Amino acid sequence: MKRAFHILIFISCMLFCPSVALSQSIENDARLWFQFKLDKDVHKKLNVHIASQNRINENMSRFSRSMSEMGLTFKIHKNIRLLVDYSFGFNRRLDDSYSKLHRMDAGVLLRKKVKKLVISSRNLIQWQYKNVFSSENGKLANIYFRSKLSFNY
Repeated sequence: MKRAFHILIFISCMLFCPSVALSQSIENDARLWFQFKLDKDVHKKLNVHIASQNRINENMSRFSRSMSEMGLTFKIHKNIRLLVDYSFGFNRRLDDSYSKLHRMDAGVLLRKKVKKLVISSRNLIQWQYKNVFSSENGKLANIYFRSKLSFNY
C-alpha cells in the first residue's frame, strides 16, 4: 500500500511539475556551430594541437563567437602529462562590437587504468584577459583553477 502511494505521488509530480516550471523561451533561430581540431605527435612524448570553434546566430546571418586555440601536451610518464595552451577569441556584443579574449592554460593530467576503467584527473590554472586595450580592467588577468575528474569504461 505504501509503495502504491509513493508511485502515485511520483507520477502526479511528474505530470504536474513540468506545467508549472519556468523555462527559457523558444526561439525560431537557425544557428550554425562548427569546430575542427588537428592533433599531431611531433615526438613520442610531445603532441601539438590546433583547434577552432565558431558560432553563427540569427538565422545564420551574424558571426557571434569565435575561439582559436593552440597548445602542447608533453608526456612525462605513462600516466602523467603536462598541458600548455593559448587561446584567442571574440564575442559579439549587443551593440555589434566585439569583445576580445586572450586565455592561457597550464596544467597537469593524471591517468590511471584499472582493467577496463580509466580514471583521469586534469588540473588547470587559467589566465584570462578580456578587452585589453578597450576597458579599464583589460590589463588585469582573471585567474581560474579548473579541475576535472572523469571515469571512462
